[in-house]
Amino acid sequence: MATIKTYWIDQSCHQRGVDFDVYIREAMDLAGRAAARLQRVSDTDFARVYNIIFKTPKSDGTRFPTPYLHQLMNGFQDETRWKTAAQYARRHLIDFSTNWRRTDSRREANVRIYGDGGRRWIRSPHLEDQGRHYDPINNMYLTGNLRELRRGQAFTSYQQRHGIRGENPERVTIDLCQMAWEGPLHSFRDVCDMIRSQNATRVNIGDIGESLITRIIFHEFMHCRVYGRDDAPDDHDGLTSGWEYCMQLKKRQACAGAESIAYLALAAGLADVRPRNRTSGGFTFDRRWDAIPGSHDFPDPPDFDLDDLDTDEEVDEQFAWELAEIHEKRQGNRKWENFPGNSAVRGTLIFYDSITH
Repeated sequence: MATIKTYWIDQSCHQRGVDFDVYIREAMDLAGRAAARLQRVSDTDFARVYNIIFKTPKSDGTRFPTPYLHQLMNGFQDETRWKTAAQYARRHLIDFSTNWRRTDSRREANVRIYGDGGRRWIRSPHLEDQGRHYDPINNMYLTGNLRELRRGQAFTSYQQRHGIRGENPERVTIDLCQMAWEGPLHSFRDVCDMIRSQNATRVNIGDIGESLITRIIFHEFMHCRVYGRDDAPDDHDGLTSGWEYCMQLKKRQACAGAESIAYLALAAGLADVRPRNRTSGGFTFDRRWDAIPGSHDFPDPPDFDLDDLDTDEEVDEQFAWELAEIHEKRQGNRKWENFPGNSAVRGTLIFYDSITH
């Protein structure tokens, strides 16, 4: 993974007089901060952030295969190479923060980024692929559908037309949708300026991250071939972003998710931000979260008795998670989701002078 990888930015991305590379560099900086905080045993505040987002403590020794998207793009991974969720997170954060460079050569780039409103996508001219949308510039097939341009913030396509000489075989394309530009905050610098101007001591990570281009591009980079982190579309509207979406993810989904690690990095950045006239401290989740019964406990597989469920069907482990979701809807989440005063689920971050490092 330590190989240097490259990205290319189309002119259509440079909106509102800002070089789009600003957002990518911010995302990489946040990744580096998150990797450093995750590494430190003394940083108990950030360990709590990880526990809340990934639904498990960073000390959890459960080993997982690479995310489904990664195996889809790169092939099956032998069990001997499985890692813990924290190991994957650290590995991806370190690599993203250090091993990417911008290039002026589109054909060389691993990642090509567009903000052209999808104008380059056409109906495939190839007989074997009629009906699919095709990008003749990058020789790529659309992953998903063009409705994402109207209702989403961005999407990544990875399906290639093979046999094209001179193209990077590791390439993916990222399309920024118009919705990505709707909102008051685009860069992490905007966030810092807002906190200082308002002299805020409480902020909401969901409100901050919702329209943040820095978070959006971080998320999309996590879909590239080297990381292959997943989306788990919401059952109601198919969306795959936002703090509320992160809080709805199950442990396995969170540990493999692109949005989970994007919000982890954003939280690392906010841990270094201070209101006016403060010389130390930063923002993190309410420390009283630790007192919530079962706050650190997200067992995998779920710790419920199948006999308690009102069903006569034979059940195997493959359906355990689906049944757990049904069980939660019937019984309510007894761990911490609805615990009175649990502001973490709502995304509330509090400023502490004594934030850990």
